Amino acid sequence: MEIGDGGIQFSANDLVNHLACRRITELNHEVASGIRVAPGGWDPELALLRERGLAHEQAYIEHLKDQGEQVTVIEGVGVDDGSFGDTMAAMEAGDQVICQAALRHGCFAGRADILRRVNVPSALGEWSYEVTDTKLARDTRSGTILQLSLYSDLLGALQGELPEFMYVVAPWTEFEPQQYRTSDYAAYYRFIRLWLERSVDGTGMSGAYPDPREHCGVCRWSDQCSRQRREDDHLCLVAGISTSQIAELTERAIDHTARLATEPLPITWQPKRGAQ
Repeated sequence: MEIGDGGIQFSANDLVNHLACRRITELNHEVASGIRVAPGGWDPELALLRERGLAHEQAYIEHLKDQGEQVTVIEGVGVDDGSFGDTMAAMEAGDQVICQAALRHGCFAGRADILRRVNVPSALGEWSYEVTDTKLARDTRSGTILQLSLYSDLLGALQGELPEFMYVVAPWTEFEPQQYRTSDYAAYYRFIRLWLERSVDGTGMSGAYPDPREHCGVCRWSDQCSRQRREDDHLCLVAGISTSQIAELTERAIDHTARLATEPLPITWQPKRGAQ
């Protein structure tokens, strides 16, 4: 997420992060606004995952070359005028495979792993492109579908034709892409995108609490959020407690672990779910 003269610019990661945890969006927006400094540090496990991901992507590119595909690589990092111009030039020339394609339209931008030419007419000519993403996970997750949907949407705006399909290549598939129909996920993608845009449209953030989530394991803000939960003596520190149990306890003014420790046993009230 970046804020410049042209307004706010979102990435695919912003979309996926917002689905995982609204607190990430709030923190990243503060960084983009200059209110907060992003945390530093280096996580060897995350670095290893990134290396494995890059190795898998490169292996797929080599596989395409071995199949006789012409591969064009867009150099650089991020989406600037140069990388975007190179991507458009490659698309207009009808290159077969475009790696690290720099896409942007409106307030969203991103780098798609692979664009592959298909014989579907578009504003480019007698061809158009579809998006392929390389992922390490055995199962395709909602975040991956969101990324692919965003890249397909950006690509559709640039070539004048929404790609019919989008693909994931996982390591265990022997480079056989898994196919997903873009329109099947379009409404879901539009909903999450609108949710993200409205959360930072100038009306202010909602003050989401940093509840523990699955995404915490790969989030740069995890240490900070963990400290806040401990400082607040939050009920999530109780082993095995569920979010519905936390919500019901909070409704009864039992909103931190010290207060819970003083609740008489057996409890004197009937829970909405489960037994006393």
